[in-house]
Order: sequence, then C-alpha cells, then structure tokens
Amino acid sequence: MMLSRVEDGFKSLKSELKIRPIYHQLSRRAKGHVLITVLAYHILHTIEERLKMGKDNRRWKKIKGILKTQQVVSIEIPTAEEIYTIRVVTEANEEQKEIYKRLSLDGKILPKRIMGIKR
Repeated sequence: MMLSRVEDGFKSLKSELKIRPIYHQLSRRAKGHVLITVLAYHILHTIEERLKMGKDNRRWKKIKGILKTQQVVSIEIPTAEEIYTIRVVTEANEEQKEIYKRLSLDGKILPKRIMGIKR
C-alpha cells in the first residue's frame, strides 16, 4: 500500500515537473531516483495530513484535480533588443482558497510580472 502511494506521488510530481522517464545504469542515479520518490511521497503525505487536521479527508488525486485549474501563464515577446516575459497567475476559486487556508498558505496570487532580458 505505502509503496504504491510512493510511486503514485512520484508519478504525479514527475508529470507536473515534466520529467521524462529515466533508465538508470549507475547506482548513484538509482539512489537519486529513490530519494526523489520518497521526498515526493512525504510532500503529498504532509499535504494530506495537514488537510485532515482541518477535517478535509480528500486524497492527493482529488486535491490535484481541484488545484490544477489555477494556472500560471508566461508569454515571451521578442524584440530586436530584448525578450520580454510577462507572467500572469489566475485567481484561486473558493475551493482552492479553502485548501490553501487549511494548508496555512495565504493563497494570494503572484503579482503580474514583466521581465526584460537584453539580447
């Protein structure tokens, strides 16, 4: 049971981070994979436990489904001199705000940010 939850947690975080499959041929890489897997499990377990303390018994799969509708959008606009990046975050809905509150997160959206990088 715990091993399958560890793997499910890792798969979930791996897909969020856009990490591709890696086939380990070195012992240290396999150990690194195991470490990341266990860390992913602990993060997800901590989220679930903190929500349980707030009387919310949903599992990570359900929580992820609720939170994934809040998005960060980055747009790159190249010019002759610079590349401008504009980052905008959508506002959390009421259900997301409640989850953030139970996790002791303020739930405030990141401010719109415009960055320019010289070419």
